Amino acid sequence: MRVLMIMLEGRGGMFQYGALLANALAENHEVFCITPLPSEPVFSSKVRVTQLPVGDTKKRFLKNTANPVRFFSFVRHVHGINPDVIHFHNPYSPWTCIPLLWLRKYSKVTTLPEGNLHSGMQRRVEMKIARNFHVRQSDALITLCDFDRKQVEKYASGKLIHIIPHGANTLFPDTRFTETKKEENLVLMFGGIAPFKGIEYALRAFIIVNRRIPDAKLLIAGRGEIKPYRDLLARVANVEIDNTFVSIEKASEYFRRAKLLIMPYVEDDHSGVIPIAFASGKPVVVSDRVCDMVDQEKTGLIVPARDHEALALGILRLLEDEGLRQRMGAAALKKAQDELSWSTIAEQTIKVYQHAMALNTRRSG
Repeated sequence: MRVLMIMLEGRGGMFQYGALLANALAENHEVFCITPLPSEPVFSSKVRVTQLPVGDTKKRFLKNTANPVRFFSFVRHVHGINPDVIHFHNPYSPWTCIPLLWLRKYSKVTTLPEGNLHSGMQRRVEMKIARNFHVRQSDALITLCDFDRKQVEKYASGKLIHIIPHGANTLFPDTRFTETKKEENLVLMFGGIAPFKGIEYALRAFIIVNRRIPDAKLLIAGRGEIKPYRDLLARVANVEIDNTFVSIEKASEYFRRAKLLIMPYVEDDHSGVIPIAFASGKPVVVSDRVCDMVDQEKTGLIVPARDHEALALGILRLLEDEGLRQRMGAAALKKAQDELSWSTIAEQTIKVYQHAMALNTRRSG
């Protein structure tokens, strides 16, 4: 099969998701990728990557729209590949809506990383327009969990919606059960900073944690607006902030240092951070708004959202019980290797492509 993936982000979690899927698919199929200029060098040699001046930032959108030559260059490149299926990731840029009008003959699949846009994103009208346009133009859709599928059904009536979980992030160097620095009680909160991530509850929980374990440290790593939390940060005895875009190398170091990962999300989400933790053999403490990836008492602990006391108790339980932490970490690693391997994800994705191609053939015929 001849597959073309189109990704308008050149780095970060969803870009790495697409790259890992492309790498796995390329073991048995012809895989091409169009990515922004520049992009992270994370593809295998079997994937044929073309970097074009596309992207989802406002600056790139304005430049691309003002230069119609870029539309035709993009479309011409797609026609030159002549794929059996086009797979769009993160379909939130209105720029790709225009070239789509010239790509109607191709079978199209779109991965929706969220069932609904999160707080803040809801106000981005252009993101909703682009998402809905891609949904209408696609023959099949992929969501990452059942909750997202149910949300997508509300605005994608009649569309074929498949659930394929996020695979384990294997781009990171081996982070399993090793440490680069002796920090007995480091707790990691990783990923872009946004209101729906529940940072407020992580900080409030850590005030409680530090009363019992004074040397416990919370590491918050990710780019985003940190100013709203300044007052709470001043009350936490031991916190480290890396408010930047975190490279793969630095993220690997953070996962090696950490004893566990926390995700006190206040809105429903299926995060690509959990597979990183699982592949690193690290248990997690998550809120009940994180979609169905964590097995309670097996790969981590699930606590009520917006309950900082329950979050603190979960953190304390794992920090203070080394045997439990190691058992959960081992179970998380096994799940990453067995259920979240990219070869398994690729097999499931090929079935979606086949369904999309069959639907497109019937529609064209």
